[in-house]
Amino acid sequence: MYCTNCGQLLNPTLPHCHNCGLPLGQQKPPESIFTHRAEDALRSRRSRARALRETGLSVVAIAACVVGFWSLTYWFLHVGVLDRKGVSGSDVISVVFDISSSTLTLVGLVTIFVSINSQHRIQRCREILWELMELPYDCWGDRGNFEYKFRLEQGIRQRFIAYREVLRSGRAFNYAVVFFVFIMITVVSAMITATVQALHATYFHSAAEFGFVMRAVSVGVAMMLCFALLILSLARITLIASLPDLHDLLDVDLLNTGVPSLLLAAICMRVIPSNPLMIRFPFPFQNLQIRPWIVGTERATGALVTVLGGPFEGESQGRVLTQSHVDASRAHRLRFLVLPGFDAERFTHVAYRFELRGRQGTVYVTFEHHPVPDQPKEDWLPPSGIAPKLTMENDLFA
Repeated sequence: MYCTNCGQLLNPTLPHCHNCGLPLGQQKPPESIFTHRAEDALRSRRSRARALRETGLSVVAIAACVVGFWSLTYWFLHVGVLDRKGVSGSDVISVVFDISSSTLTLVGLVTIFVSINSQHRIQRCREILWELMELPYDCWGDRGNFEYKFRLEQGIRQRFIAYREVLRSGRAFNYAVVFFVFIMITVVSAMITATVQALHATYFHSAAEFGFVMRAVSVGVAMMLCFALLILSLARITLIASLPDLHDLLDVDLLNTGVPSLLLAAICMRVIPSNPLMIRFPFPFQNLQIRPWIVGTERATGALVTVLGGPFEGESQGRVLTQSHVDASRAHRLRFLVLPGFDAERFTHVAYRFELRGRQGTVYVTFEHHPVPDQPKEDWLPPSGIAPKLTMENDLFA
C-alpha cells in the first residue's frame, strides 16, 4: 500500500508514513484516487476551451488598439495639423512615409535575428526527436531477446526534459520581440491608412484619384498585415517547423510525430503487485487502451488459474482498463487500477500480460512474478518481454 499523501510505500509495522508522517488511520483507500478516463478527457477539453477564450480576448484587444490608434492619427492629422496654415499634404505624406520606411527597416533586421535564434532551437529539437525514434530499439539483445535496461527509461526522461527546455528556452523574449514587431507593423499600417483618409479633402483633386490611391494603399497594408501575422508565428517553432508539442509525444494515437510513443510506454511500464493491483507509467501517456490477462499458479493446489482477462488472439476477451490517476505531485506519473482486491502471495508464480493498443499499433508486454511469503515485497516489476506490432513498421515499404 502506498501513502495517499506523498506516494511512498508504507511500512505496515509503523503507525504512520515514514516519509510525510501521515497516520495510517487517515490514509484514504487506494481505489479512491482513480477516476474514469472520460473525466480526464473532459478536463482536457475545458483546458483547450479556456486557451481558445484567452486567444480570442488577445485578438480583440489587438484589434481595439489598432482601431484606437487609427482614430487618434486621423484626428491628429485632420484637426491638429491640416487645419493650420502653411502645412501642405505633400509635407505630411513625406514625413509619414519616411517614418514608416525607417520603422519597417528596423523590423526586417529584428526578424532576421529572431529567425536565426529559432533555427538553432529547431535543429536541436529535431535531433532529440531522432534520438527518441532510435532509443526504444536498444532494449533487444544481439539474439533478439528482450533485455530490461533501466537506463532506457532515464534516457527517455532526459530527452523529454531536454525537448521541453529547448522549446521553452528564449520563448518569452522571442514572444516579446515578435509581438513588438507585430504591433509596429499594424501601427504603421494604421498610420498610413489614416493619413490617406485625412488628406481626402485637402490633397486629392478628384474622387477617382483618391479611390485609386486608397485601393493601392489598401493592397499594401493587407500585404504588410499578412507579413505581420507570419512574423507572429516565428515565436512558435512548433508551428513553423512542424514540431510536435511535448504532450503530442505522449499520445499513442498520433502517427505524424515519428516517435513510437506506444513502444516507449511499454518499455517504461511497471506492475505494482500490491493490493490493489496497479500498473504505472512514469509519463502521462494519452489514449492508451490496455487489456490485461493475468494467470497464476495457486500455492495451495498448484492449479493454473486465470485471475483476469483472457487470450489476446483475435478479439481480446479482457476488459479495457478505465480507472486511472495522474499523480501531479510525483512527476505526473500515470497509474491504472487493474484489480481492486489482489493477494499475490496466494500464488507461487504469476504471469501478467498486457495488450497496449493505439493507432500506432499494438504492443504485448509480459511480467513474471514469483511471490515469496514473509519476505519483503517488490515495489514494482519490470517487463520481462515485449512484442511490438507497430503501424509505422508495417507501413515502412507501403
